[in-house]
Amino acid sequence: MWIPSKLTRPGRLHNAIVRPRVLDLLAQAPFYKLVLFRSPAGYGKTTMAAQWLSDKPHVGWYSIDESDNDPFRFVNYLLQAINKATNNTCPNAQKLAERRQFSSLHSLFSEVFAELTSYHHECYIVLDDYHLITDEEIHEAMRFFLKHMPDNITLVVTSRGNPPLGTANLRVRDLMIEIGNELLAFDTEETTRFFSQRLASEIDNETANSLRTYVEGWPSALQLFALQAQHQNAPWRSQ
Repeated sequence: MWIPSKLTRPGRLHNAIVRPRVLDLLAQAPFYKLVLFRSPAGYGKTTMAAQWLSDKPHVGWYSIDESDNDPFRFVNYLLQAINKATNNTCPNAQKLAERRQFSSLHSLFSEVFAELTSYHHECYIVLDDYHLITDEEIHEAMRFFLKHMPDNITLVVTSRGNPPLGTANLRVRDLMIEIGNELLAFDTEETTRFFSQRLASEIDNETANSLRTYVEGWPSALQLFALQAQHQNAPWRSQ
């Protein structure tokens, strides 16, 4: 049985900080094969991807967990995400996957590409938490997918490390946008907005910059500071 929530993009973004400097870079995404959000835990990779794609109509989202490190399970979820993004353009490939009627992932993806020739909308396929995949058959198949997928599709990957998807080649050929922790880390202005949105009283720029510098802009640490201030019912002040 497939779990519907694994194919649903995050929707609770009411408290997310809008990041114009990152969103401006991502505006060029349709011209790239891969958008990679790569950083350690707590930098808001998933939130940033969801915020960016929130107004895009053709998005397939696949939230990966440890149980997905299996080619059959992985490709079924991936195809469901593709069909969700493309208005069910690949029904035959989905049936072949569900019935295990394919000789290899390459042959199955070839069927996907054949069916996608009739689909021309800009769309995005998200693989969230791809670092949980260690199966080499899956990695090799996704390299094949990236190489041959139609130009109107952009693959979006969030990962804690550099995924083995041929990223070096894509980087050299300028076919990848990489959003690392240096971009996901908050700057002073974003930190000020972050605290102002969570605390009853305003936080001055000096305090915001001090806190940001102390944790190197790590969003999870700033969230802990905000929770502490809320609990103490007192604002943070620079010393």
